[in-house]
Amino acid sequence: IMKSKYKNVFLQNNYVKNYEKTERELEKENKSYLVVSNISEHKNILPVINDFKKLESKGYQLKIAGRISSQSYYNKILKEIKLSNNIEILGSLSYEKLEEEYLKAEGVIHLSKQEGTPNALLDAIKFKKKFICLSTPENVCLFAETPMFMINTEKELEKKIYELEKIDYSKEINFLFEKIKMMFSEKNIEDFYKILEKNINEG
Repeated sequence: IMKSKYKNVFLQNNYVKNYEKTERELEKENKSYLVVSNISEHKNILPVINDFKKLESKGYQLKIAGRISSQSYYNKILKEIKLSNNIEILGSLSYEKLEEEYLKAEGVIHLSKQEGTPNALLDAIKFKKKFICLSTPENVCLFAETPMFMINTEKELEKKIYELEKIDYSKEINFLFEKIKMMFSEKNIEDFYKILEKNINEG
């Protein structure tokens, strides 16, 4: 958080830490997808779980990383995955451990209905991973040039998983990598903050 001499003004940095391509390499786990999210209702994790329960017979795996924000929602998740062997809850991870999960995953799924800038998707792009997200206004703003990674409703998730397996998305991911690096660099955030303070100071 950047502090200001104005008591009612602060800026929460939301750029990806060290937004450079990682040099680490780990063997990718085929058909393994990662959800990185606080466990709460508006993060919309249950529809993903329900799809992967159906996909278990086809060899698909789902891992969920994040802290528990809603115990009642977490209990619902535990109930849903009780008889599933392809869904794993990893809990809250250090960034190093989370990085390993990104590197091993084939893709990232983030179907949150209410989000600011989705850090899970920014990290997916950093690690050059395909991702699937809802076409919320925030996501449309970020990924307007690459609609291939967005779906309109949760019901389209399974179809989108199959669709992305059949195409080469590397150019689109590389484009997003450069776009996000420019938008969320620490320097750009600091420049914006200086402009914000200047405007406030001038009234």
